[in-house]
Amino acid sequence: MSTSKPAGVPGVGEASEAAARADIGSIFKQKDRVLELASERTSQVTLACAACGALLLGSGCAVAGLLIGTTVGAALGLLPALLTFGLSVPLGGFLGALCGLAAGALLGSGAGFVGAGLLGYGLYTRRKKIGAFLFGVRTRVQAAQAAVFAFCADCIAAMRGHAACACGAGMATAAHAVKTSRSKALELASDKALQASAVSAFSGAVVLGAGGGVLGLTIGMVVGGAVGLIPAVFTFGLSIPALAILGGVVGFPIGTVFGGAVGLVGGGVTGYTIIAKPELTSSSLDCAKCVKEAACTYTDYLLVRIAGGTGSTSD
Repeated sequence: MSTSKPAGVPGVGEASEAAARADIGSIFKQKDRVLELASERTSQVTLACAACGALLLGSGCAVAGLLIGTTVGAALGLLPALLTFGLSVPLGGFLGALCGLAAGALLGSGAGFVGAGLLGYGLYTRRKKIGAFLFGVRTRVQAAQAAVFAFCADCIAAMRGHAACACGAGMATAAHAVKTSRSKALELASDKALQASAVSAFSGAVVLGAGGGVLGLTIGMVVGGAVGLIPAVFTFGLSIPALAILGGVVGFPIGTVFGGAVGLVGGGVTGYTIIAKPELTSSSLDCAKCVKEAACTYTDYLLVRIAGGTGSTSD
């Protein structure tokens, strides 16, 4: 018995062959598409970032899940611990650790894969804008830095100028003060009144200081010896010379200082008055002459009266 195909209907073998060829073509197209995606730089960067994120975040979450699972499992194992003689605690901790490790690894790796992949894709696709933004920030920072440096340089230059002006003014003022002081000192040194006052003050201090020292020494020794007479009976007379020496030691510097001060002031005033105000000196001399003449006249008068009285008595 012979079988024959209906006319106008394609055969089953040809349909299967066409379907197989279509499937093979689609497979090759998908392969080319995969190779194209794998060769793209964006895909490579995205996959690399996703893999790194999955590894890092998955490791951290796995460790955290291990610890949490162990704790929770051990805590749950405490409930039937009396019935299992405590074996449920480590068993629960072990099972909790496995569950926590698996859950943490899955959740962490998935989150890290998605998040890091999106982050890497966004950064890579917008790298030009990010670069332009960073370049603009760098430009602004450099401009601000240059402005700050310029402002600091201007401030330093201004401060240096002010310091130079102040230093010059100070030096000029100091030079003027020194010059004025020197001229004033020379003027004072050339003043005859001051010279005479200085000489007179020095002479008066020396003379009256020496005299005051001798007088103080004498008075101190006399007073000390007089005071030493009081306990002389008890000290067998030793208190007299001892207190006399002590009084002389105390009286000598006191007399010297007091006499020197009086001589200094008096001599200086006398010398200055003699030179600076000669009219007072001349009036004083005239007064002294008048006193001398009056004294001589009165002396002559007394001599005459005495002579006259003596003559009448003899007669």
